[in-house]
Amino acid sequence: MKNISTRCTFKDSGLIARLWSMICYPFQRSIHLRFRYAFGFSAFGLAFITVITFVSDRMLLNTYELNITQAQMQMMPLQRLREALRVSDELVFHYANGEDQSAPSHMKKISALVESEIQHLSDGALDAASLGFARPALLQHDAMTAWREAQVSIDRVFQQTPGSNEAIKALAAVHEAIDPIYVSISELHDLSMQNLQDRLNSAHSIVRWSMYTIFAAILAGLGILIGLGRILGRSILHPIAELQEAAHKLAGKDFSHRVKLRNQRDELGQLGKAFNIAASTIQRLHFELEQRSSHDGLTGVFNRAAFDARFSVECRNADRQERPLSLLMVDVDFFKRVNDNFGHQTGDRLLQTIAQTLKAEIRPGDVLARYGGEEFVVILPNTSENSAMAIAERLRRTIAQTSIQSANGVEISVTTSIGCASRAPHTVTAGSTLEAADAALFRAKKAGRNRVVSAAETAHSPTNRGSKDPAERAPNKETVRRSPLSGSATVAE
Repeated sequence: MKNISTRCTFKDSGLIARLWSMICYPFQRSIHLRFRYAFGFSAFGLAFITVITFVSDRMLLNTYELNITQAQMQMMPLQRLREALRVSDELVFHYANGEDQSAPSHMKKISALVESEIQHLSDGALDAASLGFARPALLQHDAMTAWREAQVSIDRVFQQTPGSNEAIKALAAVHEAIDPIYVSISELHDLSMQNLQDRLNSAHSIVRWSMYTIFAAILAGLGILIGLGRILGRSILHPIAELQEAAHKLAGKDFSHRVKLRNQRDELGQLGKAFNIAASTIQRLHFELEQRSSHDGLTGVFNRAAFDARFSVECRNADRQERPLSLLMVDVDFFKRVNDNFGHQTGDRLLQTIAQTLKAEIRPGDVLARYGGEEFVVILPNTSENSAMAIAERLRRTIAQTSIQSANGVEISVTTSIGCASRAPHTVTAGSTLEAADAALFRAKKAGRNRVVSAAETAHSPTNRGSKDPAERAPNKETVRRSPLSGSATVAE
């Protein structure tokens, strides 16, 4: 039984942990969400304080109003006393004028009521604190004395014949005795009621201004909260959003994007600086990697892989635009003998010079690549066969006029053989065009080198690249002719 209880406890704790993880998961993923909820809870706290304050003020005001109502109820003896005095005066008046001869019998009841109400004043029915008077017992003593004097005058009226002149004369004494009591009681009642009403109005005013003050304080707090939220948003959330966007762009291989933060002195600003430095380093390394993967390390022009991809793209563009395209294959004549006679470093400098010469001579839209060894290829978009042959001839002459110096000061110049192939839109594939240019190059080398041959000229000629040129198979037939005057050397047969 104990084991079952333990397992149930573990299950309950695991369920609570999973529920808590589900609740906290969104907050763990987003700082923006945490700020929104923090702002929302703060605003809710202000609203809750507002409601509590309003309810408490209303409760206090209701309690005060209840006390005022109870005080007004305690004022009822004054009201009844004033009414009894008025009735007694009317009874005496009607009796003196002969209108009501039963007034003496009614007067006994009224007199007992007046004495009872005056007695209530002394019994504490009227709260001195509520009325604002310090000595209500003195008021009761004066009222009782005045009432007894008035009773004497009333009895004199009742002793006279109703409607007689003596009764009317005695009535004046009754008025003189009752009026001060009535006036005093009325003034006391009115002043007390006015005092209670003033207190009630003051309480309403205090509560109203208290609500205004609290409401203004809450608005000020809400404004401060909003201001702090905006400041935190601009100083924290905005930089975080910038860093997040920069990270997404960096992941998308947009290495040129940089984080631009207004404040670069705080921690996020320093992080932005570090991010920009890292992005610059990655951009440089990525550029170098691209250069190494797509460019030849020696000459700096496109390599064989980049040429293959670019040539296929150019062929598709030519088909789409309905334009011709030409390809030149350039081979340095007897380049192996330069390496043998002057060293590989000189041969490398010669290849670099030839690549720079070709790059300077071709058009901006043309593409130059090192095909392999001492062979270069030039893609000529939107170029017919005749134009391509003219460009190839110009390149051949320019290279023949270019020279370099060896380590021992000998000036070296070489010649080139160029094969040219052109294709019309939607005719042959990129591979067929490349084979045609290669065949034309072989034809140029077989015909004696230092020349340009078009693929159209070799269309019906055998192109067996497997048989080497006799000159290349017999290097002993090649000589390096030196000029006794200039100290130059030209590689030739």
